[in-house]
Amino acid sequence: MRRSVKYIVLLFVLALFIPGFLSSSQAPPFEPITIKKVSRFRENRIAFQHVDAFTDPLMDNSFELLLIIRDREMQLIGDGYDNPETVAERRLIYDMQRRLYEDEAMWVNKMNGKPDLLIVSDRRVPVMSSYKEEFVNEKFGSYYTSIRDKFVQRHADIFKQLMRHRKSSELWVERNPLPLEFHLDAPAKQEVKYSVIAKAKTTDGRIYTCEDADGDGITETFMVNLPDGFNWGYKSGTNIIFILNNRSDALKAIIGDLGNEAFYGTDEEMKELEESIPKEEEDILDWMEADLIHYEKFYE
Repeated sequence: MRRSVKYIVLLFVLALFIPGFLSSSQAPPFEPITIKKVSRFRENRIAFQHVDAFTDPLMDNSFELLLIIRDREMQLIGDGYDNPETVAERRLIYDMQRRLYEDEAMWVNKMNGKPDLLIVSDRRVPVMSSYKEEFVNEKFGSYYTSIRDKFVQRHADIFKQLMRHRKSSELWVERNPLPLEFHLDAPAKQEVKYSVIAKAKTTDGRIYTCEDADGDGITETFMVNLPDGFNWGYKSGTNIIFILNNRSDALKAIIGDLGNEAFYGTDEEMKELEESIPKEEEDILDWMEADLIHYEKFYE
């Protein structure tokens, strides 16, 4: 009981003195896309998920899913997919054999850049499915990669556009120091790192969020959400893009700089700032003498 109280007190102190400690350690709520649970299929839409983090023993820890809805037909293409029923069976066998295991290890299939899941449905009725990487990657690999990269790039460009119009997009940026290592072997001198999180909103209500949680200068989380009711289940998370703890080089090249640009400014912003500052020294001096600073008048 005393240990529990001490633990709660420690968390409370950390929350007070280390801004963002609790929020940065918790993953936003999400559910992997499931075709049968998609709320609407009558509108054309694309949604993308990329998760590379262990957040729940009952949830895949490494997967990508791309959902394409067009003319009421749905395509779900994925990489790193593990069938939850297979994982549950694997866990049951280990329990029956009294073998020790880690929950994270139960999700065997990892992302490798080669899609291994394809489900095509007419409305919500599956008409074709394959879980064989060789087939899915050979037939749809380049198609999947091209759409994924262009889709994410398009939204990253929109977020940068929102950064360049910070006032109208209500851009909010928070930068907090991360705790230093505190143990016996911790280095005497440590560089302070800073987490960065930024949010902005479009005129149609889309909310863009990016985060560099570990302070390495590379954004690993990027989310785009439109609160219009479209979802694939209870607490299914952002419904356009959900990238959590990215480790993919391909996605890193697209979203990696978003946090830094939100805090320090984009290249376009720096150029506009440079052009907006008058550089004619004589004009500034004349203006200062004529209009800004007036000599005091003394009367005898």
